[in-house]
Amino acid sequence: MAVHGGINLFAAAIGESLELSGSTLISHDHPALRASGARVEANLELRSGAVIAGCVSLSRAEIKGTLRLSDSAFTDTSAIDLQGATVGTLDMASLHTLPRSLDLGAASIGRIDDSPGSWPGRIELDRLAYQDLRPVLPADQRLAWLDRSEGYNPQPYERLAAHYRELGHDDDARSVQLARHRKRRGVSRPPARVWGFFEDLTVGYGYRPGRALLSLLTLTSLISVIFAAVPPQPASSRGPDFQPTAYALDLILPVLDLGQEKAFIPTGSTSWVAWASSMAGWLLATTVIAGLTRRLSRTGH
Repeated sequence: MAVHGGINLFAAAIGESLELSGSTLISHDHPALRASGARVEANLELRSGAVIAGCVSLSRAEIKGTLRLSDSAFTDTSAIDLQGATVGTLDMASLHTLPRSLDLGAASIGRIDDSPGSWPGRIELDRLAYQDLRPVLPADQRLAWLDRSEGYNPQPYERLAAHYRELGHDDDARSVQLARHRKRRGVSRPPARVWGFFEDLTVGYGYRPGRALLSLLTLTSLISVIFAAVPPQPASSRGPDFQPTAYALDLILPVLDLGQEKAFIPTGSTSWVAWASSMAGWLLATTVIAGLTRRLSRTGH
């Protein structure tokens, strides 16, 4: 079938499937397919070489079966609007040519079959709910999917991280959460942005715990070298022998008492190094605790 001017099925009730496979739908001033609020008891098929020039409006529609868009072709002025729709399965694993945009905002979809090659340049994902994504792609590819949504919305990141946790892909889930914090940092105020950068650098917002150990080892080594070159003065003649590494750990870790910090007093410019080390230690400890608390709060359930 070839239609010039569009099809209007607004709020239609279709007892079985709507099959438009291989059809050509062309409309420049109105939607090529207007089925907002429609109810389809089975499938809606726009595939097998279907050509769509114009918007496909399915907002608030209910499609109990599969919305099949694979093997169809869209023009660069086309858009697919599924805002608030309820769909059993969205099949868009392969498109010959891509629409300009895809709006999945507030949609509820049981399963999404797609591929990186089928993603339009702009995808609205805020408040999208889904049960399954196929194929299972690594986090870096799915993050590219999220990046096609304008602005920063935490919900798509939270849902994707939960999806990976449901599959047992904890590393991918942590990568998504880390990306969420980095995205939020980009829209934060300057003080929060600076603190966020420090959290990322030192502990990866709690999702890269190995960074905390690396930060601690780096800072400890640096302070040890400085005070080995310029040792502090003993506070008492009966004190312990000076140990640069133990002294550095005493300065850096606020909950640790190895007896070195009390037994030795830095002099000259090294007193500023000692003060800066203590401050850096407090910041590192606070960041580690905040990051680990955040991680535990996400995974404890």
